[in-house]
Amino acid sequence: MAVGLSGRVEFVMPYFTINFGIGHNVVNASTDDLKGFYEILALKIHILRKSYIHIGYSLYDFYYPNNLMLGVGLSL
Repeated sequence: MAVGLSGRVEFVMPYFTINFGIGHNVVNASTDDLKGFYEILALKIHILRKSYIHIGYSLYDFYYPNNLMLGVGLSL
């Protein structure tokens, strides 16, 4: 677990949203996969009016694969 700062940009379309972000872990970033900068590219596909499926991928240091993100969410 780490704490950091990130900035994100979302391109909102009628049925899906493309999300790109870049961040840096500041506190407790001692392991290899938590140090340095990380990048996120994600896609949110809206299923119903206020719910979506989230599919994304994370890299660190602009090269090394970090993790695949899968999830469901609600917009309030």
